Order: sequence, then structure tokens, then C-alpha cells
Amino acid sequence: MQADHQSYKRAAGVALLGLALQGVIGFILLIYGLLANDHAGFTAGLATLCGMIVWLSLAMVFDQHRRERIYTRPSSACSRIRATR
Repeated sequence: MQADHQSYKRAAGVALLGLALQGVIGFILLIYGLLANDHAGFTAGLATLCGMIVWLSLAMVFDQHRRERIYTRPSSACSRIRATR
């Protein structure tokens, strides 16, 4: 896999998709636990919602990598031009 800005953009999008899916599942479990008075369902919902922090962190890291790749791209192109002269 080539580590360019498009790969990191895709990875950040996938991480945000995982965040959304885990959030929906967590809220469904939480609501089920509250409505059915099921302590196991409520606890599972809370545990699932706590896991959203990992997805958010991944999305932030991949976005930072993407920005870093975009930022260094023009300077590396300039250094290649200077090297050929």
C-alpha cells in the first residue's frame, strides 16, 4: 500500500464510518437496556459507546497524516527540481 494522502483520506473515512456504526449500535443497546430494564443490555451499550473513543482517535490520526502528506508534497517536489539543476 502506498502511503499517500488519498490512502489516509480513505482510512479516515472508514474510521468515521466505524464511529457512526458503533454509535448507532451502542445507542440501540442503551435504549433497549433502559426500556426493557435489562442491566446487561445497558452495560453493553455503555461499553460499546466507550469504544467510540478509539474510532475518533483513529480518524484524527489519519486526518493528521493526510494533512502532513499534503503539506510535504510541494516541498519534496521543489527539492527534486533543485536536485536536477
